[in-house]
Amino acid sequence: MELIAGQLNKRMMQDLNLAYTPKCLEVKVAVAYANHDCLELFNKCIEHGKKLTFFGRYDENIPVSAGVVKWFLERKDRDAECRLISDFYHPKIIWWVGCGVYIGSANLSSRAWTQNVEVGTFISDDEMQMSGIDTQLGNIFFEIEDMSHGISPAFLEHLKKLVTLGQNSDKESSKLREKFEQERFFPKGKGLATGQKKSPKECALDKFKERWVDSLDKLWYIEKNITDDKNRPHWIPEATPKGVQTDQFLFAYHHFFVGGFNGDIYVVKAHEKNKNRKNEALQEAVNWWRESDFDYSKLEIMVSITAPRLKELLSRDKILTLSLDQFCEMLSKVH
Repeated sequence: MELIAGQLNKRMMQDLNLAYTPKCLEVKVAVAYANHDCLELFNKCIEHGKKLTFFGRYDENIPVSAGVVKWFLERKDRDAECRLISDFYHPKIIWWVGCGVYIGSANLSSRAWTQNVEVGTFISDDEMQMSGIDTQLGNIFFEIEDMSHGISPAFLEHLKKLVTLGQNSDKESSKLREKFEQERFFPKGKGLATGQKKSPKECALDKFKERWVDSLDKLWYIEKNITDDKNRPHWIPEATPKGVQTDQFLFAYHHFFVGGFNGDIYVVKAHEKNKNRKNEALQEAVNWWRESDFDYSKLEIMVSITAPRLKELLSRDKILTLSLDQFCEMLSKVH
């Protein structure tokens, strides 16, 4: 065990990063505040191919900057994941799994790593196992992950809007807080020490919202892969909206590749096969989609004829003035 106090004892956060990131199994980070001026830890994980899971905080003060969220969204490798916890969350933990853990006061910011008086403790992996801290930390990260939300491009736009709200506000925190609550992206956090109990219906709704946002995040990642020009099938025009391409890819994958039309048993078997090899499974599906060695004639009609017509019927300036025939036509083109 050693004390990490920066310039006070010449033991820096950078020392831990350089020493343990290259040789650890993975890096788990539970730090409330993270700024884009301190990406040393994240970049070192990418450099050495280490799985990185970061859990930050979400509230009206934007503890995790838009720059950090953007950094994670730009990482094509899903071994770098950012998840956020609403409101009641203030840890400072960096766990180099297999090497040791830092527990202290330092946030992920240049100021914390180079200027502030920050004090923490580094506990080696041997010490963690002897004291049972490794098991306790594992449980803590499990609880944190259960409370967390995945990020998405829509969330990044929300953060940018919050930045604008803060800049344009009259600096009265109560008014900014009110605006934040109106624009809130994730549900309000309850923390770990709450005594309030929600009804089963409310808990189910909260869980649905979490899964919805997480699903959107996964769909966005799939979209980014299959709409890349090098992965787009020859029969899909370049100008086809990404949402349409993703929709048809998912339909075709379920229908032709998985064989889901023959019964749910095929979906269950595919899930069991791929749940621990997500990146590899997606790459296989992308390769299959690009080659399109199946009857895509109906999909081609959807992409080239049906989807453009739906876009026209559902456009903002037309949707409220649809005739009965147009409304029925619109319904007939969705399933």
